[in-house]
Amino acid sequence: MGGTMAEALLDHGYKVCGFDIDAKAKHRFKKYGGQFLTHASDVAARADIVIVSVATAKALEQVTQAIVDGQHKRKTKTSPIVIETSTLTMADKNLCAKSLKSVGIAALDCPISGTAVRIQDRAWTIFASGPKAAYKKALPVLEIFTDNVPYVGVFGNGTKLKFSALHRQRALCRCFWQWHQIEVLCQPLGCHLQRGLCRIGRSGPQDGGGPPRGAQTVWQQSRAGHGCHALAHGHDGGT
Repeated sequence: MGGTMAEALLDHGYKVCGFDIDAKAKHRFKKYGGQFLTHASDVAARADIVIVSVATAKALEQVTQAIVDGQHKRKTKTSPIVIETSTLTMADKNLCAKSLKSVGIAALDCPISGTAVRIQDRAWTIFASGPKAAYKKALPVLEIFTDNVPYVGVFGNGTKLKFSALHRQRALCRCFWQWHQIEVLCQPLGCHLQRGLCRIGRSGPQDGGGPPRGAQTVWQQSRAGHGCHALAHGHDGGT
């Protein structure tokens, strides 16, 4: 994600400096025209806006400390705005914001919904949360990546909203999966799909995340030659 955002900013004429511990990321960034610095604290000391994209809580802790260190090395009196885009827990995000606030740095919680390749279609949604003044200053940068940058309130609301969206997406995917499974089961039995939905719709999913109990019941009944009857009349036949 970080490399993708850096390239988009360079394409739009921004001066971009950066740091990454990964050699491939370093090579990609330098090849594209970015200025690679020797440490994350050097980035924080020079940049007006710092975008953080990391994979783990430990990495966020280390980068946060580097930004704090960089604040002490800044030659100007202004502080950077930190845009934290990682998908991590609220505890990790809050610790980051608290540490940055202690040295006068405003942090925005801006998790991204979308994969790296979707930036080409401007299909990301960035759930922006944190100080409103910082959001307004950072918005032109965020809009380089997508037009979908809703401001969702106080710091942390972005992460909460993204997790909520992910939960809804998974539930929706499961609904589509169940619909497909019911249709597959009904067709060889000669049963109407709506009857199948009525039958299986009353059964909850298994704890292990496999097919719903109703689907298993119908399959077992169909093998015994009674599946169509059970679907048509909603009977709980022997399994």
